[in-house]
Amino acid sequence: MAREFLFSNLKECFAPSDNLSEYGDKDKWRIVSYRANEIKGTMLSSLMECVPRDVSFDPKLTGWYKIYVGLPCINNQIIELKLSQDKSFFRLSPLTQNWLCKNIEEVFWRYAKMDGESLTLSKSNFPGNPRPGMLAWIRFVEMTDEEIARVLRDRQSSETKNLYVTDDIHNCMYECDTSVPGFWNRVAAPYEDSDAEWLSVERTDVFVLGKTPNDRDDLHAFNRVGDRNVQKNAHNFDQIALMKELVDSGHRYNLKMSISLRMGAWGIGYPFDQCYFDYDFFLKNLHLCCKMRHGVNAQALSYAYEEVQNLVLKLLLEMADSGCDAVTLIAHRGIPYILYEEPVVKLFAERFGFEPYDLPLDDPHLNEIHCEIMTGFFRKLRKALDEAHPERRVEIHLRSLYSLYDTKYIGIDAKKLAEEGLIDAIISYPLSYRETYADGVIKDDGHIDMARYVDSFNDKSFCHFEHRHDFHYVDQMADSRGQLQGPTDLASCVKEWTDLEAETGVRIYFEIMPRIMTADEIRARALELYDAGITRIGLWDNCLRINYKAMWSIARKLGHKEELRKGIDSGVTIRQVTELAGFDVASYLPAWGG
Repeated sequence: MAREFLFSNLKECFAPSDNLSEYGDKDKWRIVSYRANEIKGTMLSSLMECVPRDVSFDPKLTGWYKIYVGLPCINNQIIELKLSQDKSFFRLSPLTQNWLCKNIEEVFWRYAKMDGESLTLSKSNFPGNPRPGMLAWIRFVEMTDEEIARVLRDRQSSETKNLYVTDDIHNCMYECDTSVPGFWNRVAAPYEDSDAEWLSVERTDVFVLGKTPNDRDDLHAFNRVGDRNVQKNAHNFDQIALMKELVDSGHRYNLKMSISLRMGAWGIGYPFDQCYFDYDFFLKNLHLCCKMRHGVNAQALSYAYEEVQNLVLKLLLEMADSGCDAVTLIAHRGIPYILYEEPVVKLFAERFGFEPYDLPLDDPHLNEIHCEIMTGFFRKLRKALDEAHPERRVEIHLRSLYSLYDTKYIGIDAKKLAEEGLIDAIISYPLSYRETYADGVIKDDGHIDMARYVDSFNDKSFCHFEHRHDFHYVDQMADSRGQLQGPTDLASCVKEWTDLEAETGVRIYFEIMPRIMTADEIRARALELYDAGITRIGLWDNCLRINYKAMWSIARKLGHKEELRKGIDSGVTIRQVTELAGFDVASYLPAWGG
């Protein structure tokens, strides 16, 4: 029988005692008595505005343990924990949240060899955007020799490593103080005991504000406090140095590392138009924007222009210089990439003898031109990477739309890219995109009635583009002729991608969305994909998942397919709070009098 050590009276565990208080002191952890079913003790609490100093606890244990923590289920609460051996803190939040402390969620945190290890509790620092932080108990469960061997084997084995996880880094800058020494270690460290094969982190300078009044951020009005934090944090590090630091950190945890770039990160509309993506090149070169067929600029640079392609190539080569194993182009954010710009129109007219303005985006001839130009860009990228790094192959990854059809619709012929060896991996994301048309705009011959098309822009109730769905697997969508296009169901979508993998060797990953799910939901979604024939899984914005250990405890082991089918223990237990701060709250809820 494995020994367990439950520490629930945290008042007696953590030191220094000067950092603890029975009252709500702003610079101390408040001691709050509680009972949650069979567990009784004192929790440490730090409410929204509190900025308590760190406290530490030495459990005086030796050997390997599974560590569980009790997290009171208060809205937005988050704490930070680290062992003395750790290079960074780990963030933990309860998945089940409410505005009253009705429950405590016990979650699995990690495996650890505790010889000489102490534990430090810290309050997450969210500049201008405070959150509560609460810890009720810590449970150590001694590991068997078999369990220890399995953990060590999993850390070194590649057999179950099939996850492609991403961190956009924006979340770090949005909520934290990145000037804290060793801060960026927290990006890769949580993946040590997981089935993550690849960690993709975004190039951060696309998030940085280009211009502020008098070059002063403090004079600029931001939409959210976190948006201001992003701009402040951007001055804490050098972008080029950061990419190398993140890559080196990931490699220490045996992760393959990719740096990613949003293909359309060149502009974003109000109310964020003066917060993000106002890249200096974009602001000075609006004549290089994508053009709608009636001559109006879309808020995106066009890959039809050589100047835009050269800029993106420059950014991608800088990313490759970090020592990363791949560069990833994110194609499901920032659409469009190419429309009716002068180079498109010129090439089309030369080949087909007329201009394409009255053709829908899914016209085969227009799509041919769009794909030809975009494929040319990928050829340039492959050549540039090979010339810059002849000693190694820097892979090219594509975060595509849902299906081959959907991806080709936006001008990216993923099949051709794979056949030519221009990309090494594709991550299918559950999003489809279509141009839509008001009644009478599409004529019987398939061309667009330009007068009606322009008039339709005055109808503010009509949306000219449809995005579907971002959260679950996509159903078919009608083309300009009213015919349904794309795979009929998940299985047929998976098959077209896996067939491409078999034909070309390109590796296929399939996204699981939405970001926040229960452990049972993410397990069911993974098994659905495996049953459909997929072998690898993508986790977009996993930085938002990884704090929720009730979900991550399953998500981190999605590569253990057989264990997943048998039912992996999530390590989650919910206990009802029955006494709080000296009062019975089982019958009458906390704060009932309010």
